[in-house]
Amino acid sequence: MSHFFKLLLFLLSFLLINSSFSQTNISNKYFRSPLDIPLRLTGNFGELRSNHFHSGIDIKTQGVIGLKVYAVADGYVSRIKISPFGYGKAMYISHPNGIVSVYGHLHEFNIQLDKYVKYKQYMNKSYSIDIFPEKNEIPVRKGDVIALSGNSGTSGGPHLHFELRNSKTEHPINPLLFKFNIIDKIKPRIYKTYIYPLNPNSYVNNSINKKTFSVTGNNGKYFLKEKDTIIVHGEIGFALKAYDYLNNSYNKCGVYSIKLKVDNNLIFYNKFDEFSFSETKNIKSYMDYNESIRHKNRFHKCFLDPNNDISIYKNIINRGIVNFNDNKTHNINFTIKDVYDNTSTLDFVIKSSSKENSSIDTSYKQCTQVMPYEKINFFTDDDIKIFFPENSLFDTLFFQFNKSEAVAGSLSPVYHIHNCYTPIKNKYSLSIKIGSLPDSLVNKTIIAYVDKKNKIYAIGKKWNHEQNFVEVKTNKLGNFTIAIDTVPPKIIPYNFTINTDLSNLNKIKFKIKDTLSGIDTYNGYIDNQWVLFEYDAKKNLLTYVFDEKISKKNNHTLKLTVTDRVGNKKTYSHLLKFVNNSTNKKKSNQDIGYKNNK
Repeated sequence: MSHFFKLLLFLLSFLLINSSFSQTNISNKYFRSPLDIPLRLTGNFGELRSNHFHSGIDIKTQGVIGLKVYAVADGYVSRIKISPFGYGKAMYISHPNGIVSVYGHLHEFNIQLDKYVKYKQYMNKSYSIDIFPEKNEIPVRKGDVIALSGNSGTSGGPHLHFELRNSKTEHPINPLLFKFNIIDKIKPRIYKTYIYPLNPNSYVNNSINKKTFSVTGNNGKYFLKEKDTIIVHGEIGFALKAYDYLNNSYNKCGVYSIKLKVDNNLIFYNKFDEFSFSETKNIKSYMDYNESIRHKNRFHKCFLDPNNDISIYKNIINRGIVNFNDNKTHNINFTIKDVYDNTSTLDFVIKSSSKENSSIDTSYKQCTQVMPYEKINFFTDDDIKIFFPENSLFDTLFFQFNKSEAVAGSLSPVYHIHNCYTPIKNKYSLSIKIGSLPDSLVNKTIIAYVDKKNKIYAIGKKWNHEQNFVEVKTNKLGNFTIAIDTVPPKIIPYNFTINTDLSNLNKIKFKIKDTLSGIDTYNGYIDNQWVLFEYDAKKNLLTYVFDEKISKKNNHTLKLTVTDRVGNKKTYSHLLKFVNNSTNKKKSNQDIGYKNNK
């Protein structure tokens, strides 16, 4: 019997560790703030971004770079990642309670960590690194200064991106569940609701198209501005445009939970406690992708496409789709909350009709091929091959294809692969045949995306020599062509000129640009020794901060080599001149340093 209870306790412990932390018993005082300023947010957890759900909170840093960032609890540094993209300079700290805290877009690490990271970068001869220190190799205490806040990576301005993750699942968890000192007494605001006819026999106010209805109200009570009765028939879906706001901040944030009831019956319920990174691609189905691409209008669909499987959905009846055909009046209620339980509601009435649609939409029948989402789908034409793996679509696709003449800069016709307003769940393979080309140009070919203005953007390439095809895997539909990139990147000195005396500088900067395929590698050498150049991709900027490789008592030779993704290479050589050798180097944060302290 004792063995049974031991097993039961073990299983309960396992489930507790691996379950969502939304109902955790962890004290609200376990974590301190990552910054020593009032916490004001520019973005919150689950917020709708163009291609993902936001996995943390974005904390304002008063518009500046260089605020001290603190470890939120005891633990050890379990990962350091540096990239020109994404979170830029990021640090991960594992804590004894099974949670990992993540700090993104940092400017620099503290002195000890900076030396450690720089050693790894020089060892690997790479600015971009992904390091996983051994457990307790780099211990930290709650309140230690671990870094300075910044604007590195894909960041739109100085701020701290802060996350909490379940160490067992790597799922990001809503940090606001842990009650950091953030003031929010403002109820979510509702702006519009949308009603969708979801099959050819459905309609809203005699229209087969989605209808938009503005709302009015205050103090959390909202109603439709529309005074006329809304008539619906057939399978119907609802959507909502709403934002949350926090005190002392004007930024629009995402809502925490949405409930939809029809005649007091719960039809749809979602809640942003946590999700997995592998699920975040479902955002293209969660919101109306067509609206997002056309108008940058992001809102919450309260019904599911057949292949949308994200775990934020807590209660769904018939995928949130309601069938109206009984000639009765029905009450519709939305209840929206933020994580602090501020609540808003939207109430309205619709009239169900049993009258059949007299103008059934048959445009879906005018397609090239029907592609069921749960199956493997192929399409071939004279010089193009398309392969959709099973479950790469969110719903059955009534696929359309045609082609048109080449545009400026393209080597082939433009292939119209359905349209850019339809979302794709998982990448599909696109292969386009190349005509007769000299061997010197074959490896310079790429598949490019063609936008509305006929401007082309490289999306990648993989050369199939046997079949004379160039291939790519992509997660978007739209217009594609083949292009050739033979132009090497540009390297332009940014903060000095050829004859500049560098004695008064502590760094040199270069603008690097590529016209089509994009920057691939960048390497700098001082007196033939590799040196660390930092790459800020959003500013096209390479920076070398003078270190022990530079002695201002001497002149030095610099060689900088940049290649693009098809192998075009540019090399810049220059004599770095230090004429006024007695001038002291201007101090930076790294020169004066700062200590770990509570």
